[in-house]
Amino acid sequence: MLVGLLLLGILGGVAGGSVVAGAFWTYSKDLPTVETLGDYTPPTVTVVYDRNGERMGEIYEKRRYVVEYEQIPKHVQDAFIAAEDANFWTHGGVDYEGILRAIGRNVSKGRKAQGASTITMQVARNFLLTRAKTYERKIREVILSWRIEETFSKEHIIYLYLNEIYLGSGAYGVEAAARTYFDKHVQDLTVAEAAILAGLPQRPSDYSPHRHWEKARSRQEYVLGQMKAKGYLDDASYRGALEEVVQIYTRENEFLTQAPYFTEHVRRYLVETYGFDKIYNDGLSVYATTDLELQKVARKAVADGVLTADNRVGWRGPLEKLEPDAISSQLDEQEQALRDETSKRVLRVASSENGGGYGPVPTISALELDRVYNAVVIEVTKKHAIVGVGDHRIIIPVSWTSWAYEPNPKRSWRYRNQRDMNAVLTRGDVIEVRVESLDSQEFKNLRGYPPAKGLPAAKIYQKPELEGALFSYRLSDGAVLSMVGGYDFEGSEYNRATQARRQVGSTFKPIV
Repeated sequence: MLVGLLLLGILGGVAGGSVVAGAFWTYSKDLPTVETLGDYTPPTVTVVYDRNGERMGEIYEKRRYVVEYEQIPKHVQDAFIAAEDANFWTHGGVDYEGILRAIGRNVSKGRKAQGASTITMQVARNFLLTRAKTYERKIREVILSWRIEETFSKEHIIYLYLNEIYLGSGAYGVEAAARTYFDKHVQDLTVAEAAILAGLPQRPSDYSPHRHWEKARSRQEYVLGQMKAKGYLDDASYRGALEEVVQIYTRENEFLTQAPYFTEHVRRYLVETYGFDKIYNDGLSVYATTDLELQKVARKAVADGVLTADNRVGWRGPLEKLEPDAISSQLDEQEQALRDETSKRVLRVASSENGGGYGPVPTISALELDRVYNAVVIEVTKKHAIVGVGDHRIIIPVSWTSWAYEPNPKRSWRYRNQRDMNAVLTRGDVIEVRVESLDSQEFKNLRGYPPAKGLPAAKIYQKPELEGALFSYRLSDGAVLSMVGGYDFEGSEYNRATQARRQVGSTFKPIV
């Protein structure tokens, strides 16, 4: 009987081995070659610079900057390895111990609470396979992981992983993520910052500090704990990273405010000349003829000119009118919104005790020069109007509103002048205003005027219905120094400097 059981065991082992060998042979067929990973050339960002080397725009489908292995600090590598694949340096592509640990935890939780993919398996999946969740794909992933480990060094594998992985907020790879979240290069990241990035791969959108700083903090604590447990951090370094207050970069896209029409014109030219793939995939450095300082002057000239010309047509009236009993609640809501906006300009990942989260909500909002606000008219006299912006009261003198007469195309603006603010505004009108000064006494026409004392000053702002453009070039060689295609790029990307058709007379004027 014992002999029979032994024979059955041997036959079962042979049969099981045959099944495994058969499965290996079946799923090994038609697998992509891993040798392609030796020449890593992913799509990267093409950067457009002005004539002085100032960055004026970026062109990309995926925002990625490839950095060499030597440029990635050890503590950044350690953070990802501790969080994603603690046995990375010792396993052969598949972490069998990790698989058993994940199975045990998932069974105890009654759900999938932990994955078992190694960094090598993630590289195989991200580079060579689809993301279809099937057993067949998983088997192919394992086979490819073995082959990757046989072909490449561990350093090359972690280099591929850290440059390829998606880390939320449109950032691919650790360099793009460092710029996106911290406005710095990966070489300059602290341990605390590296731990935030290392917490993102599993759920990059959900754990993004831009969206959920509390979840980002929780993941950071987990990663730092793993780094300490795996021997990457001593007690002092662990406590220091845990107590660090990490500032999160929250500014909006600056390229939309610098030279958007010029940058878009350059992008169109590059794509038409060199093709989409080269411009969006090859990470080129492009130097344009524009000068960003002159571009600022040009944008202001166009904006001022368009506003002046549009105002000559006359005042088109308020945005809306509030009932008297609705004015106070409207201003209270606006004040709270302005305070919250100020608070959210500061974002930190840290413990609650150390100031984690958004900045403190101020007791009163602060007005910003040149910013346009919605305002509610509180008081109107012949010579001025007082408007409310949140808790602030602002004076608008009639001398700054001489253009606000009723539109009449039969009358020339040259002979019209509004001298009575009562003909322009009434209490409860909701209008837009641009803050000209935080102290009205800076202006000669308001200095010593009793109603203006202690108040900021503003002008009525009327969004123009007209458009304008500017094209400035150097006569000696034809280099375009500045180009403005319209009043507001976000409102209209149509470039009137290069795309609009002109009358023959207007076209001939520069020549004569």
